[in-house]
Amino acid sequence: MLLITRPAREAARWVDDFRAAGVEAVALPLIAIEPLDDPAPLRAAWQRLSDYDALMFVSAAAAEHFFRGIDVGLPSGLRFWATGPGTTRGLCEAGVPLSSIDAPAADAPQFDSEHLWALVASQVRPGTRVLIVRGGDATGQANGRDWLAREVQVAGGLCDAVAAYRR
Repeated sequence: MLLITRPAREAARWVDDFRAAGVEAVALPLIAIEPLDDPAPLRAAWQRLSDYDALMFVSAAAAEHFFRGIDVGLPSGLRFWATGPGTTRGLCEAGVPLSSIDAPAADAPQFDSEHLWALVASQVRPGTRVLIVRGGDATGQANGRDWLAREVQVAGGLCDAVAAYRR
């Protein structure tokens, strides 16, 4: 039996997928995802969308919370980077056209920043601006792995981060 420890909403989908594949699975969410207490930085990021060439989403939760309650048009040509199929699904559910999303294939051996970078590195040139949308700590401060941000900077790009939810 598999124990799925993802946040509740994601865990339910994973359990369904595993059960459909004939694997016994049960949800045991170990992380709670909550809205930010102060959404001002998130709103400010929305007001600056035209400053960015790409937005990188670390999870489906990041996509869901980033787009929740926001009614701003998406700039033409903006790319959306997703680490895997769950994040891609979250972006599509938020209304992002699939043609604007870059992500590892659904059958990729791994879903992480390294595999995403292999697909999007050619988009980054000096001056390219990327916003990483991720979770935050209990106070809402964006936190997480900075590997992709460092790669963007090495390639001459500029990287910002914003928390879309808190754990």
